[in-house]
Amino acid sequence: MSGGTATSPVRLIICVDGTWDTSEGSYDAIKGALSGAADNVKSINDMVKSGAVGDTSGKTYDQRAHYFQGVGTEESARPANVDYPGMHLVVRATSTFQGATGEGYLDILKKAYKVCCSELQQWENDEIFMFGFSRGAFIVRALASFLQYVGVIKPEHMKTDADFDTRFYDLIRKYYELTKKVQLLGLSDRPKYLTSYCQPSPRVRFIGVFDTVKAVFQLPVHNTLKNGVPIIDFEQDAPHLVDHFRHALALNEGRPLFSPTLWKSEVKLAGSSYEEAWFLGFHHDIGGGSERQGLGLWPLQWMLRAAMDKGLVLDTEKERYNVLFSGEGNVFESAHASEMAMKMTDMIHYHTSKVGEMFKLYLNESSWGLLDTPRNYLEYLTKAPYVQHTKARVFLHPSTYLVFDISLSLRIQLYEWRFFRNFIRDRYLVIPENVLPWWENQAVESILKEASSVEHMRLLIYGRPAIGKSSLISRTFGKWVKSDPSSGAAPAVGAVVSEIDKSICSDIGTPISIPENDLVRVHYSDGFGPGGSDSFEVVEQFLTQYRGRTNPEDKLHAIWYCIDCTEDKTNASEKAFFNLDFGEIPVVVVLMKEEELKTKIRKELSGRRAADEKQVGERFNQIIEKKKAELAKLSPRSWVSIGSSVNTIKILLSETSRNLVDTAAQLTQLKAQRVSVKPKVALATAESIRAYAIWKKSKFDGEKIDFLRNAKDEPKLSRLLMRPVLDSFNMRFPGDDALIQSLLSKSWRDLDSYPANLWDKNIPGDLILMCMLDTIIIMARAFNHTQIRQPLGAIAQPLNTIALQLACTWYTLVTLNKQKAMHSRIKSMLSEKDWSPKDISMGSLQMKVIEAVEVGLESAETFLEDIGTGALDGVKKVVGGIGSRIPLFS
Repeated sequence: MSGGTATSPVRLIICVDGTWDTSEGSYDAIKGALSGAADNVKSINDMVKSGAVGDTSGKTYDQRAHYFQGVGTEESARPANVDYPGMHLVVRATSTFQGATGEGYLDILKKAYKVCCSELQQWENDEIFMFGFSRGAFIVRALASFLQYVGVIKPEHMKTDADFDTRFYDLIRKYYELTKKVQLLGLSDRPKYLTSYCQPSPRVRFIGVFDTVKAVFQLPVHNTLKNGVPIIDFEQDAPHLVDHFRHALALNEGRPLFSPTLWKSEVKLAGSSYEEAWFLGFHHDIGGGSERQGLGLWPLQWMLRAAMDKGLVLDTEKERYNVLFSGEGNVFESAHASEMAMKMTDMIHYHTSKVGEMFKLYLNESSWGLLDTPRNYLEYLTKAPYVQHTKARVFLHPSTYLVFDISLSLRIQLYEWRFFRNFIRDRYLVIPENVLPWWENQAVESILKEASSVEHMRLLIYGRPAIGKSSLISRTFGKWVKSDPSSGAAPAVGAVVSEIDKSICSDIGTPISIPENDLVRVHYSDGFGPGGSDSFEVVEQFLTQYRGRTNPEDKLHAIWYCIDCTEDKTNASEKAFFNLDFGEIPVVVVLMKEEELKTKIRKELSGRRAADEKQVGERFNQIIEKKKAELAKLSPRSWVSIGSSVNTIKILLSETSRNLVDTAAQLTQLKAQRVSVKPKVALATAESIRAYAIWKKSKFDGEKIDFLRNAKDEPKLSRLLMRPVLDSFNMRFPGDDALIQSLLSKSWRDLDSYPANLWDKNIPGDLILMCMLDTIIIMARAFNHTQIRQPLGAIAQPLNTIALQLACTWYTLVTLNKQKAMHSRIKSMLSEKDWSPKDISMGSLQMKVIEAVEVGLESAETFLEDIGTGALDGVKKVVGGIGSRIPLFS
């Protein structure tokens, strides 16, 4: 159908999806599987009301939506009218290549441009809305720029597909020439090229994009597209054609090829608006489509509310519309309200509902994990008042602090983020001081909710013999126990050996004991392949026993399947294992023996020529990618490559946590691991804020809330407060709390004159925070000394008396003023009269407490730089003669 009627011009909506994203969900080109969850662009397309609609201006438009699958989907990779046996393999290979390089983007742009030329012929009355995600965002922005320069082809000059193709590629070449001229001459105005077969494009009323990614990357042997058209770095701004632009950006994304592409033009026409907002999440969190896509709701709501304000009409009967807009409407006034007041509809119910996982708040971290370089969003923010700026306003969206305030699991995830300190500091750029945001009640509920965990995390570590599984256990959780069941002797802590043998683990059903770490139950198996410890039937019976369990306390929570990456092919026993029924148990594949593989590559390369590390790295990556492709056919939940760095174990723990369904199991893994201090600090800080909030509820509202379950046996309030902090670090030994109390309690000894609960109105509120935050910094310092400073590959060490004494002495030394500085920060947050928060928002107080801990944690990590010769003598004096012989600064 071409054009609208004389009384109803066309409002054309173009929706272009991201790489490997389709109408049926996100597409994995290697697995050949769809997620089944619609992402934000597909949701927008589905919500558009088709046909005649009236908008707020009183005009009637014929709304028409067109959806285009993303780069690298089978639709874009499959040749037209071609099919033969094995075609799906060709399509899959083509799809993978397109997804990696962006090749194929021009075909999608051409299809979208053809729709524009066919549908838009009353150019002075019609209008265009465009939406895109990732490379689809690049494509719609490129399309707007293309329309700005060359217009649309007249219908009489595109009667056949061949006619259109000829005109299109001619216009592409002309566009290339024009944009090169603009770049060379530095022109602010954009020259138009209207041939005899083109007419001006209708206005692009609105562009809404999610995390734009550059569409194509030139390869040495692939620098032109079909028909001899050069790869064009399309302009991403079209200020002379686009009235309104909205761009949702991912704060946490860090993959090198996913750098953000913001609006750069300084040109701004009267009545136009260009806004770009940062949201919490990785790339696909912002674009939606993941199994847990709660974070994607907020950029989608922001985008659609702006589009509706500019005329777009949605179908209010659609399910996603009701999720986005059926809640109570709340106007959020930002710190610069005259410029940035915005309406947000309450969707918190969908994040906290116990029914379903789809809209839970979770960071879907990319598999690159901790090796990424997170975006420095600070470089892009424009400062208020934005009215002084002609380019796009770039700001933190208030939903970033909303989701942070209401979700403990999200807060814990964010502690590892490189710009976390900046983020908590910048709260007042978005939320003014002494303002209660409309989500304050939900934030307080989140703070008061006790973080429950399972008693033990149960884990199966499975794989061929002698590939480093025991070392992985020791590095992650601590020393395992070797025992002789026939002797009746007490268990002895095992030495570091290459692998656990059958005398240590008699069968897959008997977990290994880790004496200083009771939170983890590790089941161990060498598999049923050559040299294996268990038969196929035994492994199958073990999985049958656990896969159907629903009680989190009784589940097998995860499987780490360890594979030797030096082996060329996946063996038969590995394939047989993955044909077993795992139920809902997540399987994380762990590629072991990285260093051995690199050594093998060096030997192979040195036989022909001198191998440099770049060549070794390239060959290593090729082998790992091939291994990943083989593993993908086995359908594990995710994979991790384990090297010598402690960071790779952090990635393994992060991937495991991401795949755990039960929050309680996630928290137990957090406590059990001995690799990363930040998550432990996050949980302990949450417990500290919770303790203060319970005291505040009792003092000012008369509401009594239990702080800890089964805490009636604790005689002293200080030890009651220390307990959840010490439990979060899970490095306890008998008398640890008494030792800390003896060395630190001078500042908060008055706590123990009150009952061991938080209901006494006379308890000084500042002492609650002092006690708990002091303990956090002490434990973080002790953890860093015993774990972080160990050699790579060393066993995770338990905490001991000396490490704790050293940490306490460092913290209380007058010359360093660490404890004094912490207490001053705490007092600055609270009223001297009644210890209530100076800022009326508990969310704001929470941020200040977290910032205080972060500052203290930073000093705990720089122990070597802080302490001088005199202070060192003081430490040695406190710990006695032993102090001169222990490795203080290993």
